[in-house]
Amino acid sequence: MYFTPTGGAVLAETARAMREFATASKGHFTGQLTVGIGSGQLIHLESHLEMQAALVLVMRKEFVEIEEQVAFEWWGEDGNPRTHYFDFRVTSKVGTRAAIAVKPSRRLNKKNFLAEMVLIAGQMTSSFADDVRVVTEQHLDPVDLYNAELLYGVRAADVEADQAAEKAVSSLLGAVSLEQLTQSIGLGARGFRALLRLIAAQRVLPALGERITKNTLIYPARAN
Repeated sequence: MYFTPTGGAVLAETARAMREFATASKGHFTGQLTVGIGSGQLIHLESHLEMQAALVLVMRKEFVEIEEQVAFEWWGEDGNPRTHYFDFRVTSKVGTRAAIAVKPSRRLNKKNFLAEMVLIAGQMTSSFADDVRVVTEQHLDPVDLYNAELLYGVRAADVEADQAAEKAVSSLLGAVSLEQLTQSIGLGARGFRALLRLIAAQRVLPALGERITKNTLIYPARAN
């Protein structure tokens, strides 16, 4: 749910999953994320690893759209039609799409999963996706994941603080620490969170590929 500056509320766009699944299950992770600006879009999740992968994908600004549980029809070696549901399909700014299967690394060799992915990739056309990717926990960089979780956690707008943060970075010429800018804004933690939202929007960028802290140096994106 998105709360407007005037006090109204707007529900998130309905999830796009192409199959039904339980909203609760004993001993099994299920959940939802709301992604995007404004009221956003719901994404259904069936594992903690899927949630982590989704957060990292959402924070990568080369992707402009993310869909979950996307059905692909393919033919098994026995000649029978089958359906595989990709956990995500992402679309890039240039229009290319990737179909993503998220699996724990320990499960890659079970039930001929990788062999099945090779067969599916061989039958896929660009009308569905340009690439097939398998993502495990080993592909998620700990720094990227930490920063994605941090930035997602401060996504709710704060009009006063956001405007003050915009003003504070508008005259930046070089790299400045988040702590210095937070002090110049004068709103304490609210100012810090507003600066994090500017990082998420890529209005400013961290100087180093590290976990974002108050000591992180940022610079204006236009300088890149």
